[in-house]
Amino acid sequence: MLYERFVEVGRLCMVNYGEEAGRLVVIVEVIDQNRALCSGVGFGPGASFKRTVENYKRLALTDFKVKVPVNAKERTVKAAVKKEGLEAAWNKTAWAKKAAKRTAKKAMNDFDRHKAMVTKIKKAAKVRAQMK
Repeated sequence: MLYERFVEVGRLCMVNYGEEAGRLVVIVEVIDQNRALCSGVGFGPGASFKRTVENYKRLALTDFKVKVPVNAKERTVKAAVKKEGLEAAWNKTAWAKKAAKRTAKKAMNDFDRHKAMVTKIKKAAKVRAQMK
């Protein structure tokens, strides 16, 4: 099994545990074998992420990497992310689409859930009719 995603400066990650779960961050500095200094990316769920130290166990590494110097400032990271067009590339991934669906479902009110249920029932009836 070959690894293609490494913990390195400039790697885009998603926080997968804790208060900041679901936020996108960029690794700015590798502190030791367990922790990294992370900064927000300026778009999506990580737009308001404060610069913090995160444990590797709380980070899910993505395929994307940005060229930033070690210990770069927040505005430098955001400028590099914008220059590389990372937001558009991220939004095309299945991971981002799944997260968007999850947040949309979380934001639904009672009537929206009812409409979705009715639509699902009608679709299932059509499928059953086709299968018979």
